[in-house]
Amino acid sequence: HTAFFFFFAKEHKVFFKEVSLRQLDRLCSGHQGVALLLESHFSFQISDVEMWVQEAQKRKKALFLVALDGVQDPQNLGSIFRSAWLLGAKGLIIPSSKGASLSPTVYKVSSGGTEHVPVLITENLSQVLNHLKELGFWVYGMDPSGSLSLWDMDVAELSVWVLGAEDKGLRPGTKKACDELVFIPQTHKDASFNVSIAAAFCMEKAAMRKL
Repeated sequence: HTAFFFFFAKEHKVFFKEVSLRQLDRLCSGHQGVALLLESHFSFQISDVEMWVQEAQKRKKALFLVALDGVQDPQNLGSIFRSAWLLGAKGLIIPSSKGASLSPTVYKVSSGGTEHVPVLITENLSQVLNHLKELGFWVYGMDPSGSLSLWDMDVAELSVWVLGAEDKGLRPGTKKACDELVFIPQTHKDASFNVSIAAAFCMEKAAMRKL
């Protein structure tokens, strides 16, 4: 596989450099013998969302975003990126602190998701959610104490799905910025879904609305 990578890089005139395994280990863990240096992550701003909304309304299509309120585990963040890519989320919103960053582990676990789903990194998630509401989005916060069942609800044409940290869930300020709190029905109340699984459920529901 490494030989093919070198051949492919030469064919496409991509600069590469052979280094020791120790150097690769310093760059990232679990590299499988190859590491890429990226210029920057795929990002978006609120002004881009305004354009997306106009396009969606013109084409009479639904549009959804995912926002994370402090997800800590990079494996979970990577999995959410992958689901977002495969289920058609237009973008992912994450806080600049109090959560996992875009690390090599996230890129690896996402298996292409980070290259296809743009991300907005914000210092104030509640403020971003309020901006999105002004653009016509309905903000759903995922919370076990919610009054709306994910299975029975009707999804808004423009929606944002907000998921909290693995241990604490949504912060009070984030809950306040949500229009509705949604729960996922389950047979046992003394446990909860992994946040990446919960995110996939939400995105599947939103994707069905898109179709």
